[in-house]
Amino acid sequence: MYKLSFDYPDKPALTIFARVNTINSSTIQIFRKINVSNIILGLESGDQRMLTATHKGTSVKMNKRAVKILGESKIGVFASFILGAPQENKRSLHNTLEFANRIKQLFDKTGTQFSIKTFFFTPRPGSIAFRWLLERTGIKYLEKDSWNRDELLHDWVDNFCSVGYNEIAMMVKEINSLN
Repeated sequence: MYKLSFDYPDKPALTIFARVNTINSSTIQIFRKINVSNIILGLESGDQRMLTATHKGTSVKMNKRAVKILGESKIGVFASFILGAPQENKRSLHNTLEFANRIKQLFDKTGTQFSIKTFFFTPRPGSIAFRWLLERTGIKYLEKDSWNRDELLHDWVDNFCSVGYNEIAMMVKEINSLN
């Protein structure tokens, strides 16, 4: 049986992925032992309805708690958001922007490293979302081996979001500008 040792002279600084529901005082101690300096968190949204609709398995409250624990522990966070998932609307975009602003302010206060990357939801071939898109657009995306990404995203937003493509694109840019 192998035993993991944390006692070595040249501990590299690690960046790891973690789920928000695993962040607590016990995991913070482990992160310190293995020299974790940054954690990548898929927060996805600052809107509870969107987190529930996408079956994320987390809540805004859980996201806030994890980010607060990490900030107070001086462990950097790379926060990832996805806009344009099914049912996205003006309110959910606004809530996500406000949430991103609040966590940025927390990290500004603690002086801990923080960055945000916001992505546009993209239905991928083979996914349920892509199958839904095919149901709405017919064979349009079955006739080609590659597609125009903007056309695909416009079709997605037109069929599955209550907000326009340009509004989502502007919000992606605005949230990313918080860096």
